[in-house]
Amino acid sequence: MPTGFRGEDTKEYLQTVSDALERARTIHNNNPFVRLSSHVLTPPVMPRVQNRKPTHPPETASSGAFQKGTGSSRNIVAWDGMPYPIALRIEKKTEDIGFGLYNKINQLLALCQAHYQIPQTTMRVIRLLCVIQQSLNQFREPTDTMILSLQGFSNDLGDYMVWNLDDAEDVRIDCVRDMELQVDFMQDSERTYQNMKIELLRLAQEEDRIALTATMQVRRVSDTDGSFIGWVLVADHVTRRLAADRTVAYRNQAAAAEQQANSIRNAITELNFAINTSNALFSRFEATVANSDCDHAGCQRSAGDLANAYRAWMSSIRDSFSVYIPPSNNPRQLEFVLHNFNPRSGNLDLKMLLSAENIDWVALREYSWSELENVICLVYGVDVWEQLQANVSTAEQFLSTWGFPVEQRSTDLLLEKLNDHIIMEKIRTIASRDHFSIEAWVRADTLEARQALMQKYMDALIPVFGVSIEPLICFSEPNDRVAYGSFTYSEHGGTVWINPTYIDPNGTPTAEQSFLRLGTIAHELRHAYQASAIVSQEIVSPEVFMVSRATLRAWHNNFSGLGGTYIAAPPPLPINASEEERRMHRQWELYYRNQPREVDAFGFNDIDRPGWRKEE
Repeated sequence: MPTGFRGEDTKEYLQTVSDALERARTIHNNNPFVRLSSHVLTPPVMPRVQNRKPTHPPETASSGAFQKGTGSSRNIVAWDGMPYPIALRIEKKTEDIGFGLYNKINQLLALCQAHYQIPQTTMRVIRLLCVIQQSLNQFREPTDTMILSLQGFSNDLGDYMVWNLDDAEDVRIDCVRDMELQVDFMQDSERTYQNMKIELLRLAQEEDRIALTATMQVRRVSDTDGSFIGWVLVADHVTRRLAADRTVAYRNQAAAAEQQANSIRNAITELNFAINTSNALFSRFEATVANSDCDHAGCQRSAGDLANAYRAWMSSIRDSFSVYIPPSNNPRQLEFVLHNFNPRSGNLDLKMLLSAENIDWVALREYSWSELENVICLVYGVDVWEQLQANVSTAEQFLSTWGFPVEQRSTDLLLEKLNDHIIMEKIRTIASRDHFSIEAWVRADTLEARQALMQKYMDALIPVFGVSIEPLICFSEPNDRVAYGSFTYSEHGGTVWINPTYIDPNGTPTAEQSFLRLGTIAHELRHAYQASAIVSQEIVSPEVFMVSRATLRAWHNNFSGLGGTYIAAPPPLPINASEEERRMHRQWELYYRNQPREVDAFGFNDIDRPGWRKEE
């Protein structure tokens, strides 16, 4: 870093340049074809991407030397109330510690007002008091450290307040050059993607022609007496189907290339704007030249007065601790309690998290397996804990088989199964209502009445899964791709489809058999949950849905609507199917049911047998 170009304003300027280059690089490095893998076509070769990193990263803002002194037209002495925000940051630290103490004391008051057995209450009060005393010690430590830091604050103030404009101009030139070079690199890539789009569309047009005209052979047609009638073209359906697939793939790739070119073009516009913005920001430094002869000594005196006043206030707080919080009469006992006590208030915080209506999964990720075990047993019971352990073990085996191994005793996977247990318990509660009983189903003696009941059941389950889908069920006509139901994903959430054949009172299934189709609603909503979790991880954040990363990757690779590979359910068998056809149909059924999305969704079909299980 050139001499004298340092301080918070400098860092803000360099951060603006660095952020602009980082955003440009992120877009420039994007692979538009990453989700367009196809069994008939490989993605095009990406252009060679060059990117520019800033010559002067933000962290170098205070690494250069400085030149003290005033009176030079090329030196800036920038006052602008700089000591005040520094003092505010120091004060914010002490306020945070004080707020932590306030929360601990509130927990203590809540504990004293709760109804516990006397021995338990006594021990918990002792533990909370230990945490409060420990927190006060934590407060003393930064107090002493801050006082020592403030003693030299006013003397060192000049280090942060002087820039040399000649050297600063060199930095500005370097920064502008970095951004302009990045613009040149991205313009090359934009042209490459545009040319790629033209070539892909040409290939798509050629494949489209093949899909319409591919012929296997030309056959001569004769009458019964052998006389010539004409010629018949026999279409090559395999070649046509493959060409049609390639046509779609080429057009998808062309669209992706055009979208990437547009994204790069927009990023170039933003980068040019950042060049102007950073230059305007730099001009703030030059605008202070007129004040370069300000009273630097007076600034230091003001900062020193502020530091002395703050130091005195902190000292008075530190000294007051010895008056209100006497030392423990039994240091050994206090040390033992603190050593064997979880600083999180005896896991009271964890118990509150697990007992909340809307659980904060992000906070729960910070706890260990053993901490979660103790409190899950306390809140949900030992039976639930044992079932969760079994479900985690089963999930580990499935994920390993699918090629997504997870570390043993993964807290993410444990929390995922706990969330699934909570969802299933809510489904049990809803399913036990009288208007969703078998008796209510039998009383609904028309197709329309049963469709309305299924719609009401889905409306009740949507908030449980936390998904957003089209409000009405689509009751589709049966075809060779629809069994009991299905879910189709869209940008607006998706749609649940139910085959009315299996719920019609006038149809073949009995009332008891058709009543089981209520479970199909939970199954399809679970597919909506899977899609929402995948999209949320990529667009919003991975913590919106409590799903482990291994499970998310398995779902993503199995979701055709999101670029993965999915095995559709087999069509219904004809009544007169042969034994070989039945064997092949069963094999297809097993492939379908044992893929990641379906293993998970079938775990929500039957509320009496929840969890992942393999179909044999």
